[in-house]
Amino acid sequence: MIPELDDAPHWIKAMDAAALSPFPTVTPGNLLGTVTLDWLAPQKYAYHGDIVFTRHSGEVVAPEWMQTDLGSVPRLFWPLLAPDDFAPAFVLHDHLWRLHMLGRGIGRTLHDTNLVCLEAIATLMRDGTVPNDPLKMRAVWFGINSRQAQNEWAKYAG
Repeated sequence: MIPELDDAPHWIKAMDAAALSPFPTVTPGNLLGTVTLDWLAPQKYAYHGDIVFTRHSGEVVAPEWMQTDLGSVPRLFWPLLAPDDFAPAFVLHDHLWRLHMLGRGIGRTLHDTNLVCLEAIATLMRDGTVPNDPLKMRAVWFGINSRQAQNEWAKYAG
């Protein structure tokens, strides 16, 4: 389980308050496979890997070939959170967004899409693939749960 932020600076806690919903409880799942990318242009990759993420609920998410930017992190923040820091989680997130935009993500909410991303990050942290860094996880939540993300999601509502 990812530790809570009891010792976090005030401004980090304020970010949580600024998010439209509180930080959710996140349970890791199981992540298998490899993220394979071809560089197409700056911040544009072709994903053709074979990752399969099994959520704690048993749901399986397996991205198809697609274009991705990995994490849509503003360049200013790359020293703190680079687009490839959580590449498998960002590929899963982009895959679910793509399905939504194509009208194939029927019934999946933005909240659930974001939970898949966080669950994948928690899995990477639990498995020791990436350092256990709850502040980075909160930063990702703040970005993927932003008003801008919600507005963009709503543009594709059926």
